[in-house]
Amino acid sequence: MDSLLKQRILEIQGNIEDSVEQGKKESVTMVAVSKTVDSDKIRETYKLGIRDFGENRVPVLEKKMEELQDLEISWHFIGHLQRNKAKKIVGKVAMIHAIDSIRLLETIESICEKQGCRQAGLLQVNIGEDPNKFGFTEKELLDSLDQMEKFEHLKICGLMTILPYGRTPEENISWFQRLSELLNKVKAHPGAKEWTELSMGMSNDYQEAIHAGATMVRIGSAIYLA
Repeated sequence: MDSLLKQRILEIQGNIEDSVEQGKKESVTMVAVSKTVDSDKIRETYKLGIRDFGENRVPVLEKKMEELQDLEISWHFIGHLQRNKAKKIVGKVAMIHAIDSIRLLETIESICEKQGCRQAGLLQVNIGEDPNKFGFTEKELLDSLDQMEKFEHLKICGLMTILPYGRTPEENISWFQRLSELLNKVKAHPGAKEWTELSMGMSNDYQEAIHAGATMVRIGSAIYLA
């Protein structure tokens, strides 16, 4: 057993528990971002009690899913999903985190209908309006809520975001709070009243994200590269 890996995970879990208590939340899911490690390291992490793992490339995810099929892993796809690759993972992962357009929503819905399955997903919001990031703007999201109701096989669970790089902690907290406020706003729409998930925060800012309302944090380097 990798004692350093165990130490890192225990420290992160402690920080999450403290942040949850301070934020008076019920629970937060930690997704271990395993894109930089091989299946053997994921297996070690699994033995330490982690069940949620995130990958950002479809071919790599497929390979790891095959190699680790004996484990009860909840796989999260956290990268930009190209529409022509969606059928490779739809119905096979617990959550697609970065659904960034109506066209991708329609593609996933169509695949689910043909395969007779359901897929959970989150809508990516470009909350910082970063030209280098994918996702809905706030206005695009609000204007699209009526369209979201037509999807019968795709279960939208909430929102996610990736913040602009190089911002101060204060700026990051402001963006987290803004996404949390946006979720509360969209839940007033009948089609979004059951959206509860907020996937935001990574290794360097997950505690701030939890304080702002995150229900999922995506942590990679603090586990595997510290």
